[in-house]
Amino acid sequence: ESVIFLPHIKDLEMYKVNPSLERSNRLGLIVDPERDDLPFSFAVEVFEPGTTTTMETNPGFELFYVLTGEGEAFCSDDQQESGESVVEFSVGDTLLFPPKSTHGIRAHPEQRVTVLGLMLHAPGMGQTASEFVEWAHSGKRTGQLAPDELAVLLKQSGRITEETNIVRPIVTLWTEDENRVVNGRQEHSPTQNLRWWPAHRRMEELTAKHLRAEAGVAAAPSNRLMLVFDAASLPFNFALEVFEVGHVTPLHSHPTGHELFYILQGEGEAFCDGYTWQVQAGDTCVFPALSVHGLNNTGTMQLCSLELMVPLDPEVVGSLEEPWDTTCTLDGKTGTMACSEVGFSTAIKNGPDANKLSKDEMCGFAPNKC
Repeated sequence: ESVIFLPHIKDLEMYKVNPSLERSNRLGLIVDPERDDLPFSFAVEVFEPGTTTTMETNPGFELFYVLTGEGEAFCSDDQQESGESVVEFSVGDTLLFPPKSTHGIRAHPEQRVTVLGLMLHAPGMGQTASEFVEWAHSGKRTGQLAPDELAVLLKQSGRITEETNIVRPIVTLWTEDENRVVNGRQEHSPTQNLRWWPAHRRMEELTAKHLRAEAGVAAAPSNRLMLVFDAASLPFNFALEVFEVGHVTPLHSHPTGHELFYILQGEGEAFCDGYTWQVQAGDTCVFPALSVHGLNNTGTMQLCSLELMVPLDPEVVGSLEEPWDTTCTLDGKTGTMACSEVGFSTAIKNGPDANKLSKDEMCGFAPNKC
C-alpha cells in the first residue's frame, strides 16, 4: 500500500510505560513501524509533573518536539568529557539525543510535559521495530488522552501572552555559516561535528526560508520552512513548515525518502497516489518513498506542521555519493518526472530568505504559549 492512514491524536490508545510507578509517563504510537512497515516510529509521550524519566542507551537517535510544559533534558554519552549535560526546555523547542546515550526528561514540578517523539529502527540505528512495539505496548493501557490534554494540544488560535525567560546553559546548533559562543561554549552547526548533547533548538532562533526554485524541486512562494536538523550530518531532516491560505503543493515524490507531516494548526487536503483526504490539527500524514503526493491548505488560516524526512535505509546514508533526500516533480503536461540534483535540505538552506515567524505565528507551533 502506498497510502498509510494514521490515527488522529484524539483516537490514540495510550500506555503507561512503567505500570509499577504511580505517575509513569504515557506513550501512544501514531506510526507503528511494524503495522505501517516503516523504519521509524512516531509517538506522543506524556510526562507527569515533577517526574524524572530516564531512557537507557537507545542504539539510535531520538528526537522530541515539545508540545506542552517546561523542564530539563539531560544526556550523557561516552564522547562527552563533561559527563552529563543538562538543558532547560519549553514549548516549541526541539531536543535530539544521540545513539547509545543515557538521557531523559525531568518535568517541571507543576507542569505536564507532552512531546512528539521520533525514533529510528533501521538495522544498526536503533531498536528493531518489533522490539520497540513490544516495549511500547507492554505497559498498562490507560485509554485515550483526557479532554483537558486534547484541549491544549488542539488549540488553534490566540496570542502569546507571556515571554519565557528561561536560562538555557547549552544551545548547540545554528545555521551552517554560524559558529557562536554561548555561555562560554563554542557552538557548532548541524552540518559540523556535534559535541554537546542533547542538541537543542528553540523555535525563536530558526531561520525561515523558501525552497530554492530549480529543476525537480517542488518550490512554491506560499510556504516557508524552518530547518531544525538536516541530512548533511544526520540520517533525517526535521523542519517546521507554514502553508499560507490557498497554498497548493506541486505533485512530487522522494525516490529514497519517506516524508511525514504532523498538523499543529489549520486544515488542508492531502493527496497521495490518487487518494485524497482531509486533514486538520492533530492529524499525521506519511507519504512513503516513491509515492506522488502533496499537501494543500484549503482552510481559512495558516496551516502549521512539523515536517520529517527519513531515508529508506538510514544505515547506508553516510556511504551514498548522491543526496538521499532528492525530490522529483511531476510535469502536468507531459506526465514525466523531473528530479533534482540537490537534496531537500540543501534546497531549503540555499533558498531565498523568508519572513521569520511572528509571535502570533508561533502560536501555530506552540499552542500552549498562547
